[in-house]
Formats: sequence, C-alpha cells, structure tokens
Amino acid sequence: MKFPVAVLCCFSLLAGFATAKCMFSLSTDLISKNPIILLNGDVLSPDNQDGNVTLTDGQRIQLLCSGPRNYLIMSRTSEQDVEATCFNDRFTLITNGTRYHMQDFRCKFIPQADVRDVGERCNDHYKKLQIGFRVDPYRFLPKIDLCFDPNRLMTYWTRHVFHTCEFSCQLATSTPFKKDFFNDTDVDGIYKNSGYDRGHLSPKCDFFSGAEKRMTFFYLNTSPQVVNFNEKNWRVLESVIRTAAKGAKKKLYVYTGSTKFVGYLKNTIPVQLYFWKVIIDKSSGKGVAFFGVNNVDSDEFFEELHDDEGYFQQDVATPHCMNETLTMLQAFLVIEL
Repeated sequence: MKFPVAVLCCFSLLAGFATAKCMFSLSTDLISKNPIILLNGDVLSPDNQDGNVTLTDGQRIQLLCSGPRNYLIMSRTSEQDVEATCFNDRFTLITNGTRYHMQDFRCKFIPQADVRDVGERCNDHYKKLQIGFRVDPYRFLPKIDLCFDPNRLMTYWTRHVFHTCEFSCQLATSTPFKKDFFNDTDVDGIYKNSGYDRGHLSPKCDFFSGAEKRMTFFYLNTSPQVVNFNEKNWRVLESVIRTAAKGAKKKLYVYTGSTKFVGYLKNTIPVQLYFWKVIIDKSSGKGVAFFGVNNVDSDEFFEELHDDEGYFQQDVATPHCMNETLTMLQAFLVIEL
C-alpha cells in the first residue's frame, strides 16, 4: 500500500512544479499607482493580444516607482526601484521576503516620467533630450529621443521604438501636459482657443503601459497641428502604421518631425507647414517616409505642396503623400518592404 502513496506524492510534486510560474494581465490587473514593471532593463510588454504575461519560477523583475518622493509602499524602504522574484504565482520582495500578487503592488504616487539633457547637439545647434524614466541616480531608461531648440521652443523631431508585442492599450489616467524646458511660458494659454491641437510627435498609442502613455504628455513631444489634420489624416496614418507593423511582426524605429515655418501661435510657439514620419525596419534597415500638410481645408496649401516637391530629400526612403485615400493595404505594402 506504500507504492500508491509514493506515486501520489510524485504527482503532487509535479503539479507544484507545473504551476511554479507567475501569470497576470497588464491590461486588467494594474491601476495607475502600480509600479512600472521592468524586465531585462526595459518596460515589460505582454505576451499576447489579451495583455497577459507569464513569468517562470525564479525569474526576477524590477518594480519602479519613479518620480519625486515616490516609493513602493510595501517594500518598507524609501527606494524607488525594488527587485522581486517570481515563485508559484506570487512575487517575493528582496527587501523584506514577503510574497505578493502582482495586483497588490502600489506606489505612493503615480509613477512619473522625466526628461534629461543628453549633453549632445542635434541638427548642428540644438539640444538632444530624452524622455523616459529615472531608475536610480545613476540609471535613466530613455524611451523617446528628441531634438529641441530652447530659443524657439520647438522640437524638430522625435525618435522612438515601436515593438510588435504591443497588442493592446493599458489604460492610463488623464494626464496634463508637462512644461519641462519651456520655463515660465504659458503654453496651455497659448494653445487655448488657437484653433490648433497639441499634436503628439511620438503618439501615446505606440506605447503599451499606462506609464509610457503618460510619458508622451510633455510639450517637448508636441507641435501645433490644425484640428482636422490631427484628428483625421494624421491619426489615420498613425493607426495604419501600428496595424501594419503588428501584422508584419516588425520592430520599427519611428522618427517624426515637422518642417517649413509658417508663423507663430501668439508670437511664441512656431507653426510648421509639413509633418513627416520615417519608419525604419530594424532588421533590414529599409524604410518608408510619409508627409502631410498641416491644413486639410485649404487648396492653396496643396498647391504650395506641389510647388515644394523639390523641398524634400528623397535619398532616405520613398516619400508617400498622406491623404484620406491612404489605405491599410498601402501601409502594409510600404512597411513590408
């Protein structure tokens, strides 16, 4: 009678090993005060379209509560960055040995992004900055690179990486725009009733986590866009690029910027006539460029676009004029180069 008991014990042990993993959803298990989850030095992305994540027994993650005076409440320390180890559907904090479910983790405040001056020049004269997350006093996790002119209060271009694993959108709380590097300029007041939107250069939906979405709400990551252009043509372009990239399963470098000055918002914020986006496939180095006119209601701007055909450099990628006839098929064709 001892043999069946031994067999049952073995099955019990095997079942324990089979469940020795941690499963949670980045879409539903996290709220705004949950920490940013880092795996292998970068923000954790989901494994599938439902936003689910599965980690193996013994796998380690970092829980980051970035921002001033922020910390992980249950860590019993004031550290912003705390390590945790997965074991049997829970995580053990290295600071106190206590085990928690992922949804139990809370920061004191909502994790915040930051901006750092890289100390380099871009476009010959301007500041190269990065938007991202400060992990500790010595480590910064950059997510958006940009080129900023502090005298004209203008960002010439941004660059970010689009990962094909970003299947869905983790919800983010409503976020006001931050004014880093704009000093005392009343940017909110300048945009109010101006007829222009605060057009994102690196769009929030190119990122998955709520923390990364909130990260895009810096005025450094904006340029004035006519409302119809921002909410129609430009939004369509961003959407089809995301869909095409996911379908092609490609990791992309996305550059976005504007060019050709046409005036100021209240004599302060420059307005550009053209917006452009260059998409580069990381694996092959091939790419495609799109450009749009920052006014979809006036024929004179399209006439000017025709006159400016020689204005654009064509040695980087094939240019595609973006308009309302842009289709999903076109996006797939150009990204699947």
